Amino acid sequence: TVQGNVDGSAYAQNTGFNSVILDYATKNDEIIVYRMSSGRVINFYQIYPLYPEELKFKFDYNAEMLFNMFDTNGVNYKVLDVNRRNIFK
Repeated sequence: TVQGNVDGSAYAQNTGFNSVILDYATKNDEIIVYRMSSGRVINFYQIYPLYPEELKFKFDYNAEMLFNMFDTNGVNYKVLDVNRRNIFK
């Protein structure tokens, strides 16, 4: 989890997102991996933007609880939407 700017300001004027969280990429609730013929495994990740209050919640609790809050509140955080509602407002 990373805050974008030292002062906590938003990434852009058209959104309130100021940070991101990295998580495994999934499809149908399965983690996406690619197994090479050599046996090596490549993991895929997704970056999800967060509002300041969501970042604070993640630090106060954990990422799993934050993702559960998104699901409980019917928020699709897996698709970038600069107007996505903030689950704590």
